[in-house]
Amino acid sequence: MSGSAETRQVTLLFNQDGSRLYVAETGANKIAEIDFESGEVIDRLSCGKQGDDLAIVPAYGRKK
Repeated sequence: MSGSAETRQVTLLFNQDGSRLYVAETGANKIAEIDFESGEVIDRLSCGKQGDDLAIVPAYGRKK
């Protein structure tokens, strides 16, 4: 995703409807958020140092 081997993409996770892919870029301490249909990187989210585990948890208290 980043074009660099140093970022070490290690974990992939799809959201519930399959429209987004999240990729842990451990060496860069980022999580790439990707639109799966277009392949476009939407955002890079900061995470902890050397983070490589991903999970999606429901938002508590959010009204639908």
